Amino acid sequence: MVHEYGRRSIPVRRESEIFPRIRAPHAVDLQNVSVHQPGRPVLQNLDFYVREGDVLGIIGPEGGGKGTLLETIAGFLSPSQGKVQIYGSQPNGRLRRQLPVGYVSPYAPFPPDVPATVYEAVLMGAWGTGSWLPWSRKEHHLQTRYLLSMIRLDPLKDCPAHRLSPGRQQLIRIARALVIRPRLLLMDDSFRMLDAAGRSLVQELLNDQKAQYKLTVIITTPEGEWVRPVCDRMACLDKTLLWQTHISQVTPEILQDPCNHHPVRTRNGFHRSRKDRHTELPRAPKNPPPPRRPMQFWR
Repeated sequence: MVHEYGRRSIPVRRESEIFPRIRAPHAVDLQNVSVHQPGRPVLQNLDFYVREGDVLGIIGPEGGGKGTLLETIAGFLSPSQGKVQIYGSQPNGRLRRQLPVGYVSPYAPFPPDVPATVYEAVLMGAWGTGSWLPWSRKEHHLQTRYLLSMIRLDPLKDCPAHRLSPGRQQLIRIARALVIRPRLLLMDDSFRMLDAAGRSLVQELLNDQKAQYKLTVIITTPEGEWVRPVCDRMACLDKTLLWQTHISQVTPEILQDPCNHHPVRTRNGFHRSRKDRHTELPRAPKNPPPPRRPMQFWR
């Protein structure tokens, strides 16, 4: 672009040339990741990413490597091949504290020899994150009270945590992972002990945290119906990634048998399952080309 100013032509640089757009890294990025244990491969050739602010639900059979995948993303396990990045950095203990990263392990009851109340059990999630600072301690206490009110356990805040039902103990574990306001939350089969009311409370809690800040969530579960209302995208994992698609393309037939029925995008834009891939789909009608007109010349 050139502006005429008097007799001189002044070149004007565009705004995109002066301030180039920097592409922000994805929340989670796996590049050809494989994890091997002694004698057998657990994960093979995983290559996908998760956008910031999305909720990804990963379903699949038992023993398909879903828990190993979350441990690899969190940095508890090192991949045998490939690269794992969280917001452009390699996952480790220091990164988990700086971001921070929340992790909900599979259900395990609170031991009765630890006399922690419900309030103290949720506040334990802030240990090791600078909670000794006065302003940080006040913020964590406020977040603990807010989370207890969201999961309807504020009347039981002084009750020992091990005396509650398994469903309520699982709600406490989810709130404990959210007390530090993480940017990334990893939930390993966290919906197993929850009933319909508990799953609705978790859905409301995750939607509320996403509205406050860009929370990215990865949930693994063997039952897709449990996490479908809260997910933006869904994927199927059985030692390798079989498919990943938007939640609107996931049908009840796919959730019943996700390893054999999954959406396949064709060139015409239709979706069908793997078993129906051999059938012919109706093709989009082609518009006939306009008639050719003879060339005309004028003097």
